[in-house]
Amino acid sequence: MSKRSVKQILFDNFIIYTIVAIFLAFGGGLLGDLLVTLPIGLLKNANVIKGNPVLDIAVMYFATIGAWIVCLLWFLFKRNRYMYAELTPKKKGNNFLMYLLGLVIGFGMNAICVLVAVLHGDLSLKFDGINPLGLIILAIAVYIQSSSEEVVCRDYLYQKLLHRYNMPVIAVVGNSVLFGFLHILNPGVSIIAIINIILIGVFFAMFVYYFDSLWCAFSVHAAWNYTQNIIFGLPNSGMVSPFSVFKITSANDSFAYNVDFGVEATITSLIVEIVGIVLVFFIGRKVKANRDKKALEAANSVSAVEA
Repeated sequence: MSKRSVKQILFDNFIIYTIVAIFLAFGGGLLGDLLVTLPIGLLKNANVIKGNPVLDIAVMYFATIGAWIVCLLWFLFKRNRYMYAELTPKKKGNNFLMYLLGLVIGFGMNAICVLVAVLHGDLSLKFDGINPLGLIILAIAVYIQSSSEEVVCRDYLYQKLLHRYNMPVIAVVGNSVLFGFLHILNPGVSIIAIINIILIGVFFAMFVYYFDSLWCAFSVHAAWNYTQNIIFGLPNSGMVSPFSVFKITSANDSFAYNVDFGVEATITSLIVEIVGIVLVFFIGRKVKANRDKKALEAANSVSAVEA
């Protein structure tokens, strides 16, 4: 057995990639706390700035920029540099249309879950007002938070698993299981909540695989979180925002709503996610087949010219 093969066995495998991804996530969290949470906390304690609902929730979301920083630094290593391309328009799926489509999908899926809960009488909301500047600031903050999780799971781990095993199912499922694990300590988490988070991770990863669009995964994820947390005032993975357009006036546990974890820990969400996965599968495989066919034709054309 060669020295190279031993190195590959020890370091190029699912377990090592997963450990690194966990390090990127939690290391990024610590860095974000040092760069954002700690300084803002000190300024508030010194009465240099005053706390308010927008600032309080924005700090939590903005702190996730630490994961972005850690990942971008990790990608500087030669064997990881190809992951930068996944973030750029070099990928055909990374375009404005796919980004906009992701926003619509993320909002629509979450809104359906909320609507079912309201119509079934499990959730009652009241309009609390609109703060345009606050909504814009939090849209940016939520995007940073959502995309940071995507960079760890759908860029780093997904790409590592895909390149190592050349089996899309391992890459899609593997990164999604880690995505669920990263939420296991969230307030109010339950078994069905983790299942749903894993499924939504599969949903996000399918946009990367079939549509070659990490940007779409970014926007679907951000729109889902923003809709439930900032617009409807529901728990986002168990965490409730002190600032939102709507406020909860009453809530009951049922198949459509969970008091501790929101719509993400319900049968309704499970069904919506499965339907979404099925639709992306049937539509996406046609899109990917056409894209692969065009790529093959282009490659053959180049070969014919060179010959």
